[in-house]
Amino acid sequence: MALVSLLLRLGFWQLDRAQQKLQQQQLVNQRQENLWLDLPQEQVTHAINQQRVQLNGRLLHQTTWLLDNKVYQGQVGYEVLVPLLIENSNRLVIVNLGWVKASLDRNILPPLQEWTRVQTFSGLLHVASANPYRLSAPATQDWPKRIGDIDLVMMEQQLGFELSNGVYGAILRLDPTINIGYQKQWRWGNNMTVAKHQGYAFQWFALALTLALLTLYFSMRLHKEA
Repeated sequence: MALVSLLLRLGFWQLDRAQQKLQQQQLVNQRQENLWLDLPQEQVTHAINQQRVQLNGRLLHQTTWLLDNKVYQGQVGYEVLVPLLIENSNRLVIVNLGWVKASLDRNILPPLQEWTRVQTFSGLLHVASANPYRLSAPATQDWPKRIGDIDLVMMEQQLGFELSNGVYGAILRLDPTINIGYQKQWRWGNNMTVAKHQGYAFQWFALALTLALLTLYFSMRLHKEA
């Protein structure tokens, strides 16, 4: 009976996770329907994750980072990060241009394209979580720089020029449909769907029912034999 109780609790926990995921997805849908044409001045929190934005500006390709150890379709590569100077302002936001394949020789960096005109950049904001296990990248003076994780404070320091408003506290992941950038297939944390949580809940409840029926059957059988 203790095990049946545990299985039931696991089932209800999965249903609760499914409800939380449904509410979270509804909030995400609202953010993506609401288009921001500027970046707010307020403190950045995870509440703006997957918020749609559209900004006009120019990419500063002379300061480019390569986010290391990113895998796409079984191949190891980099995500290319470039500062965007927003038009008619001195504000910077780091733009993730997508994934490029890495060379087997670590000393050879991938060839990169440049988009130098003032253009419209649209996509979703991503607030990176701190990674306590990130590998420190070797300090180099040359660009592009390889980094093991997104550290906006470090990246702001590496830029080396005066910033009145600093680097914005979220990354702009470009919309896969625009003709700027590379391979853009974004992952957003835990991708388990509502249906999958509900499926796991069904499995836990089915196990609890099966165990309860087996317990009842063998208890009745022992009672008859006695």
